[in-house]
Amino acid sequence: LTMSQTRSLPASDIQFILEILPAIREGNAKVAAERQIVHNAWVKFIKTGKLSQEEEDQLSALSSKYNINSFQLDDAADHEALEAAFDDLLLHIDVIPEKLVLAQAIIESAWGKSRFAKDANNFFGVHCYNKGCGLTPSGATNAGFEVKKYNSPLSGVTDYIRILNTNNAYKELRELRLKARKKHQEPSAITLATGLTRYSQKGSEYIRIINSVIKNSIPSDLNAFLKEHQK
Repeated sequence: LTMSQTRSLPASDIQFILEILPAIREGNAKVAAERQIVHNAWVKFIKTGKLSQEEEDQLSALSSKYNINSFQLDDAADHEALEAAFDDLLLHIDVIPEKLVLAQAIIESAWGKSRFAKDANNFFGVHCYNKGCGLTPSGATNAGFEVKKYNSPLSGVTDYIRILNTNNAYKELRELRLKARKKHQEPSAITLATGLTRYSQKGSEYIRIINSVIKNSIPSDLNAFLKEHQK
């Protein structure tokens, strides 16, 4: 949507974007900072062949957070093994294009109007499986899952990003992102959306829906959109 077209969005939709976009950007900024830690450590190791205990501890903690085999500097003697460990970290620790995050938030929360968005800060339909971990879906009390409850929109966005970065169902998304990085391109929302066929039972139809939302419901220039509506 161009700036003139965004004026045709309902006021409630504009307000939703204004409310959720800062959380999306903050969530991605946290991941970008973690990625920078990995990148800096790798550059240092290439130059010096050494890492401090603090750096190794940071890399081990990030490996654990992102469900990767624990990082071990014992691999230092085996340069290929160490390079593979860094590559694995950089594959998993990366941002999700904000238009893709926004499109899924719009779809999964009905522009923030769903019960789960309002009462649980859950904009992405994330499930949990321990009794009391979230809200029980209406009419599905025996579903075997609850819809996860978060204490803030930011924590909901952060967990969603973590899920896309760790869950095996979204391996294709991570590989498409890495492919773009290797070409020195910024991964696009449209390209990475094709790695989300397993996010919904709709499969490939879900990808079409995401693309339609990106093209028809999200401002093409989000910075200009914010500037326009935050006056």
